[in-house]
Amino acid sequence: SGENVYVDLVDGKYFQGRGKETNAYRHALEKSHYVWMNVMDGKVFCIPDGYEVVDKSLEDIKFNLAPIFDEEEIEAMSTKVRYAKALDGTDYIPGCIGLNNICNSDYENVVVQVLCQVVPLRNYLLAYEAPKEKKHDPVLTTLADLLRKMYNPRNFKGLVSPHEFYQAIGHKTAKKFYSKQQDPVAFFSWLMSYLHKKLKA
Repeated sequence: SGENVYVDLVDGKYFQGRGKETNAYRHALEKSHYVWMNVMDGKVFCIPDGYEVVDKSLEDIKFNLAPIFDEEEIEAMSTKVRYAKALDGTDYIPGCIGLNNICNSDYENVVVQVLCQVVPLRNYLLAYEAPKEKKHDPVLTTLADLLRKMYNPRNFKGLVSPHEFYQAIGHKTAKKFYSKQQDPVAFFSWLMSYLHKKLKA
């Protein structure tokens, strides 16, 4: 499940839950990494103590969790090359950025990189806002979030994790495209068919 997921703000590891029996709790104690952010709402907690951390210095981190672009910025992406430097010192071009290979997910990463070159679809996803009146589609929402992170000029690292998108794909395909190497063309065909149905509706 992609729900109740927390990210370690020190090393970027993701775990589900933050209670005493969770991997996040154990990881916090073993590594002395105590500050964790909920990937859905951006709330920050201290593990193992359990209290919420409220601090203005976390605003940049929260922006990286959910970057947003206005119409002008999206249009400019097709005509201007923007150079950026990540907090770790890596030089990168927003949009031309690597993705973590999670459990043989490199074939999915290739498809996401291809979609970034389809300008009308890319622009739609960068501007996408999930409808408030009905339940969010996890694949569409996490794909849009992933593209926004790839085009973010204020990234902390010179690569992005597709963790939430990967989880959503695994759930929607009953793990057909999950945790094992697959044909990127088969995944591309499935994803295009899925998006076509969802966007048509």
